[in-house]
Amino acid sequence: MTDQPEDKKDSGNILIEYTKWLLKWLLIVIISLIALGIAIWVVVAAYEWQSKGQHLSSIHIRAEYDLETCREKYPIKITIDNQSKKTIEYLRFNIDATVPGRSTNVLLSGTYVKSDLIIDPQSTRKNCYYFQLQTKYEKMGMENLVLNAEVSSVKFK
Repeated sequence: MTDQPEDKKDSGNILIEYTKWLLKWLLIVIISLIALGIAIWVVVAAYEWQSKGQHLSSIHIRAEYDLETCREKYPIKITIDNQSKKTIEYLRFNIDATVPGRSTNVLLSGTYVKSDLIIDPQSTRKNCYYFQLQTKYEKMGMENLVLNAEVSSVKFK
């Protein structure tokens, strides 16, 4: 037999039971908050895709050396084809130039281009640009390089 009075044993059991109850509800609240966070994340991701991503895949961009359309000082023609259902208000794209058979970008700098051309849905805009080559590739000339352009961000109206 223990020498503790009966009411101290009961108060110890009550404290243990209360702690178990508290931990159980704390765990339930934490799991509920995690589930709520995941649900919010799914809704936000779906909204982002619906409002931006779906339209972003309908924007096509091409870069080509073109002295018929562009002046010699700005020989690179960038064609932006907006086949989305939204008007483009602002566009940022990356351009790189590589030697055929190589993957290294030979442009000196400024491979990210910002464009504030307003481009209506289902329309195409063209603009001419100049990009400086790294010194060791200048003699090769832009006309002999492979040009690639890729949209990095867009703002729709």
